[in-house]
Amino acid sequence: SSGINAEWPLRPGGVSNPVKTADNEFKNSMYVSEKLTEQIYDQDTSSQPDLTDIRARKKHVDDEKDLEHRKLFTELKIKSSTHMQRLLDLACEKGAGAWITALPIQALGYALNKEDFVGSIKLRYGFKIANMPIHCGCGKQNSIDHALICPTGGYVIFRHNRVRDTFAKILTEVCTDVKTEPPLIPIDADFNKNLTGNKCDGARLDVSCVGIWSPLQRTLMDVRTRP
Repeated sequence: SSGINAEWPLRPGGVSNPVKTADNEFKNSMYVSEKLTEQIYDQDTSSQPDLTDIRARKKHVDDEKDLEHRKLFTELKIKSSTHMQRLLDLACEKGAGAWITALPIQALGYALNKEDFVGSIKLRYGFKIANMPIHCGCGKQNSIDHALICPTGGYVIFRHNRVRDTFAKILTEVCTDVKTEPPLIPIDADFNKNLTGNKCDGARLDVSCVGIWSPLQRTLMDVRTRP
């Protein structure tokens, strides 16, 4: 089934191989622009292009492609396991394949090397990752899903820090003195024995800023991510 996926466009969960779709896309382009091509060939400058006809032809092409994609997608899901069916559903979500066709702009982090690209494709379709340890550091059997949620590994912390940094960046647009992981003021251990949380020296919170609730008032916030 992976070979079929590699030839599919992004919308039905494929990888959009242009080599496989170029001929069909060329035929569709010729069909949509047929009237306009005739006007250009005849050097007809007395009339404007029929935009209504062009839109109708384009809609017809889109409907035919969508029908074909749905048919192929249904056939593949019938042959796939329950796990693969779930992965295909996720691959069909809006924006799930945007990274595949994004321009490789280095400054924005969109440029993937060969190893990153192959690894991302394997994650997209649930293929086995090469040289992946059989057991996790926590003692449980290792897998892609387990690696993403295991508190022993670094992915949970990585996701938390990304959310924290993104939240802090957004706060800089509306608040002042935005800080990440600011140290808290030390407190006496006997100040309130009923307090929970980290009461040791050097305790930190995720984000602090001034002005989110009222002017000149500092607010301390904690960011939590679920596995």
